Amino acid sequence: MSVIVEPLPIAAGPSPALHAGVVLDTFRIEKLIARSGMASIYRAIDLRDGRAVALKIPHPQMETDPVFLDRFRREEEIGSDLNHPAVMKVFPDDTENGRSRRYMVMEWIEGRLLRDLLIERKMLAPERAAAIALRICRALGYIHRCGVVHRDLKPENIMID
Repeated sequence: MSVIVEPLPIAAGPSPALHAGVVLDTFRIEKLIARSGMASIYRAIDLRDGRAVALKIPHPQMETDPVFLDRFRREEEIGSDLNHPAVMKVFPDDTENGRSRRYMVMEWIEGRLLRDLLIERKMLAPERAAAIALRICRALGYIHRCGVVHRDLKPENIMID
């Protein structure tokens, strides 16, 4: 189980310029995974090594907001400093020539959101619920020791792998 460091609610469709097959720098977009009010998450393939990644891409209207961009940069910086098996990895910007636009490259986790699991099962067995809660607490303990507070912890932000 991994704790996602960003909300992933599914909402309206993708930005018109970003869809399956589009290549953004060294990443080929495969599909829209989630969309929030500020950014979209896409599953993509890193063409340099073939690995699947999640790309968090701000909506165009957010790319001109200096407060949002500062928070986005800080999230990327903090995320790339964290290293725990139950916390989604954020990969640092390793492009030599810069990026064509602002986005964050994150670990792709095969699994499902805790919210979806709860909707499907209605109730988890006490042992399963306790195991999930313990992993969440360990992940939160780690990020708190690193000086980070997760400000939006909810089942939509927890991926069960």
